[in-house]
Amino acid sequence: MEAVVKAVGGKREFCTVSDPLGRGVTAEYGILDENTAVMEMAAAAGLPLLTEEEKNPMRTSTYGVGQMLLHILDRGCRKIYMGLGGSATNDCGMGFLQALGVIFRDKSGNILDGSGRAMGMAEKCWRLWRQELLILSGR
Repeated sequence: MEAVVKAVGGKREFCTVSDPLGRGVTAEYGILDENTAVMEMAAAAGLPLLTEEEKNPMRTSTYGVGQMLLHILDRGCRKIYMGLGGSATNDCGMGFLQALGVIFRDKSGNILDGSGRAMGMAEKCWRLWRQELLILSGR
């Protein structure tokens, strides 16, 4: 991300999001031009954010990655490149989608958190079209 930002004369930006365990962390992304941003999933959900004892994909979430995306959208960017890799998560994007407003429920109708553990319990995902996601996120 840093190399791309530097190569095009972009600007580094920072936002506070949830780390894989839901704690606040400062994540960095880049603005390449008024409409384009670049981000790395690992800035919010990366392995280096956790201690060895905390590395448990059943407990971690990509929620902070969704928060980063919303922050970038709030800046007006609509073209976003996301680097994937180095993640401490295995939630198939449940946390990411929850940050965007998608609701996952178990078979009893209880709302699930966006962790790897919850992924196996998700029975029902409120299917939202792109427009509905934009309305939910206010963007």
